Amino acid sequence: MKKGVSMSLEVIVVAALSLIVLAIMIAIFQDKIIDFNQAADKCGKMGDACVPEANCAEFERSPNECPAGEVCCMNACVADEGTCQAPCLPPSACVKKCPAGKTRLFRTGCSRDEVCCK
Repeated sequence: MKKGVSMSLEVIVVAALSLIVLAIMIAIFQDKIIDFNQAADKCGKMGDACVPEANCAEFERSPNECPAGEVCCMNACVADEGTCQAPCLPPSACVKKCPAGKTRLFRTGCSRDEVCCK
């Protein structure tokens, strides 16, 4: 065989094997993507939770399904039954920036100048 012909045959074989590997990887990850999308449609799977409508601001709601009278809230502080509040002052009356008798929750959802307390 001529050198030019054998080289093009090698390129074709490598390309075919690469396409087979790519097809297998797509088949494997396609199932993972479908599982993720199905989990994302359920409230409580992505750090959110079903809470009464009055406990969650309109802009913090996700379209995921919840029982009647509840909404899926993306605010992790509210989802864990905490409240966002300004840090307690004076520091001597506080426990980790929350008023005495309350526990600080390290959750997302509060503004930068607030802490989550429960």
